[in-house]
Amino acid sequence: MKNSRGQALVEFIIVVPILIFIIMAIIDFGNITIKKMRLENSLDTVVSLYQKQDFASIQNLTLSDDFSFSYSKNQNISTIVLKKNVKIFTPFLNLILGENYLLETSRAVYEK
Repeated sequence: MKNSRGQALVEFIIVVPILIFIIMAIIDFGNITIKKMRLENSLDTVVSLYQKQDFASIQNLTLSDDFSFSYSKNQNISTIVLKKNVKIFTPFLNLILGENYLLETSRAVYEK
């Protein structure tokens, strides 16, 4: 029974870093998901402003919400693209996803 305390300590030391990594990864993926939803909501607003040709308000929105705005027009269809970088904090996950993970959302708008 003497060795069971030492064995529990070794198991604890092995398992805790893995659990911390998993918790940090969950927080990073949650952060990515939340920012993606916010970017989608901003896209709704940008499309509405684009249809009104209110580029000054779009510029103010891009500065306040920290995303980039671009559009391209091909005949009667405009494609609006929003991009945002999300910083990844989890060690080793940033090696897989990159230090800054790029979120991108787009929408095609038909113009008469």
